Amino acid sequence: MTEQDVMRLADRLLRTTTETAIYRDNQGNEDRHFWQEPPLFVLLRNAARPDMGNRSEGGGGGAGGSQAAVSIEAVDLFVAIDRESADLMWLERERLVVRPMATMEQRVLTWVEFMRTKPTGRLEARKVLGKWVTQIEGLLDPAKVLQLRGACCPECRNTWAMVQEFGETIRKPALVAAVGSEQVLASCRACGAEWPAGTIHDLADTLNTQSA
Repeated sequence: MTEQDVMRLADRLLRTTTETAIYRDNQGNEDRHFWQEPPLFVLLRNAARPDMGNRSEGGGGGAGGSQAAVSIEAVDLFVAIDRESADLMWLERERLVVRPMATMEQRVLTWVEFMRTKPTGRLEARKVLGKWVTQIEGLLDPAKVLQLRGACCPECRNTWAMVQEFGETIRKPALVAAVGSEQVLASCRACGAEWPAGTIHDLADTLNTQSA
């Protein structure tokens, strides 16, 4: 476990990150794509308190304006993480100093900067941050479909598949995985092969072997 591993998780929670994907077709040609992901703490805060996202837009939320629905689950998770971050600071109170009115984000960043300096701290930070990332992503998009970009289907050996969408034929990565629920399922768009929850790790091991 390195400092970079810990900071990648911290960045996903605290900062807007730039993600990169490299697409490879069956001929080995590469196409690189970039996109930005907002901080997960910001997305969670907006889901828990949607009015916060409207105050800076000048409308003031008048009688004729629309208000986003409050997610009770997001409120519960936000409160739980906020309380846990305060508890983490309390456990290290003799070595860490934080303002009494510090935000959750400020507390977490202070704690991470301290924990990442030693191996045992990095392991603990990885466990806590990884849990928060999983909880927030699972709440905000519980059935998110992930493209297994650049991966070759172990069954048909295709990297890409031609898919019909809105009356058009477009090219998409062959392997996809629906995650975040009890019905985890990976499948191939090209040949129809499927890997249900019980075999998803077998697929991961195969893909890791391909990329080694």
